[in-house]
Amino acid sequence: MTTMTTITFANNQKELDRKIERITQDHERMNPKSKVEISYLDPKQEEIHFLPHQTIQFLIGIQVMDSVK
Repeated sequence: MTTMTTITFANNQKELDRKIERITQDHERMNPKSKVEISYLDPKQEEIHFLPHQTIQFLIGIQVMDSVK
């Protein structure tokens, strides 16, 4: 298993969803035989509240788990 983090920014939920999907797809493409899991480290998913004209910084956790043979 490999664990890493990345920082991303978003202005709204749609933009955040798009960025999370892109991060997931990029790691799945680099590790086609592994399972990729994404987690919100800071802020936690339940703490996300978008406000008009404000960009939020997100610390995203990425776990790439080796496939079971």
